[in-house]
Amino acid sequence: MNPRKKVDLKLIIVGALGVGKTSLLHQYVHKTFFEEYQTTLGASILSKIIILDDTTLKLQVPQEVAHEWCKEKDMPYFEVSAKNDINVVQAFEVLASRALLRRTRV
Repeated sequence: MNPRKKVDLKLIIVGALGVGKTSLLHQYVHKTFFEEYQTTLGASILSKIIILDDTTLKLQVPQEVAHEWCKEKDMPYFEVSAKNDINVVQAFEVLASRALLRRTRV
């Protein structure tokens, strides 16, 4: 597969302290889950390359509070589990797809 376009997207993960935002990132990017994990202080950024339609996307995933931003931008909000790998891939791919659609309309 040789996608014609390349786009970098930044996704924001929302959640209270200790709910598993970093674990979610590790499950998506590395397919791993750690039972013992120290609390992340500050922003944690991981990247993953995916192919969506004919576009190669580099997803950069910063941890920030953004629930209101999602509502304002009409972006979906997902309930996920990094530990049980529930809705992890679906959430990231739906968000990437929606972001790409918004980008192409501008």
